[in-house]
Amino acid sequence: MPVSTIFGSRRCMRRHPGRSLVVLLIAATTGGAFAQVAPPYLDILSARIREVPPIDPADVLTRTVVVELTLAGTPTCTGSSPFTVYGVLVDADLDPNTGITHAAFEPLGLDARLTAECDQSAGEFISEVGPVSVGPPGPGGETLLTITTTVESLPAVEFEWIAIAVENAALTRVPAAPDRAKWAIHERRVW
Repeated sequence: MPVSTIFGSRRCMRRHPGRSLVVLLIAATTGGAFAQVAPPYLDILSARIREVPPIDPADVLTRTVVVELTLAGTPTCTGSSPFTVYGVLVDADLDPNTGITHAAFEPLGLDARLTAECDQSAGEFISEVGPVSVGPPGPGGETLLTITTTVESLPAVEFEWIAIAVENAALTRVPAAPDRAKWAIHERRVW
């Protein structure tokens, strides 16, 4: 899978504004150039967003939502780990002409992100939207990284998205451009 550079989104500046700014500047100057091959822990095999039952229409806001990325390898997070982020970039208003745009993210106009990043001081992946877990490697070396959140913490109840794995300024994405995935709460999908 090719690796390109990340441009970023507004939420990128919240947790580590200095580090995120460096990522944005590097990416902006490299202009989306492609590197050779992603290491296994940056290779996203599959990604999905799912609601966890019970699906109670009377309690939509606190409903659990899980972002799942299956990686070809196991990510590490230590004091010497590079800047690493996993998750999804979101076009919350479904308009590719608003938000942040970049060739690496086409055809989305990014409005938000639901991500987990390596907190080097804690030695674990953390997220602003909820707990993060990194499963043990499977029989083929694949690893499941999950971010658990609620509908209330999402930027919208319906959006388009791409999954990303980022290390320093390198980015892999699923699905490949120009494709993107769509997600909506249960009630939007059945109406």
